[in-house]
Amino acid sequence: PRVMHLIAQSSMVASAAWMWRATWYCWDFKFGIGLGSALGSLALGIFMIVTSRSSRSLRKLLPVKDAKTSKEWILRIINCWIVIVGVCLFWRGCWSFTDNVLPVLVSSKTAELIVCFCLGAFCVAFLNLPYMNQYSLHDQIALMGG
Repeated sequence: PRVMHLIAQSSMVASAAWMWRATWYCWDFKFGIGLGSALGSLALGIFMIVTSRSSRSLRKLLPVKDAKTSKEWILRIINCWIVIVGVCLFWRGCWSFTDNVLPVLVSSKTAELIVCFCLGAFCVAFLNLPYMNQYSLHDQIALMGG
């Protein structure tokens, strides 16, 4: 039924948002908001994303309803957690790095805005080059929060 699907989808989005906020807050509480914290968050986020994509059993992302054994169900939950936390730490690292570095490089908020848009446009263009697109589409979707 469509209503149940919408409820389930809304619950999934809400749980991911709460996990994002909890991850972000815990990292800030433990490691602060400085440049070292940003770089550590970025590195750990990339590691977690790569790890979740490199393990054959974790990469499947089995829907819970299709899990045939408790092991598959547990792997699904672990992989979801790894991907959500990894993507959150990656985003946090990018965001915090930008917050720490841009004010030193440029003198106005308008210049920071322009630099962020240009960096974002460059990254999207780079990831969509023919030789990159075949390798990164799945991770692009994950990194954009999808």
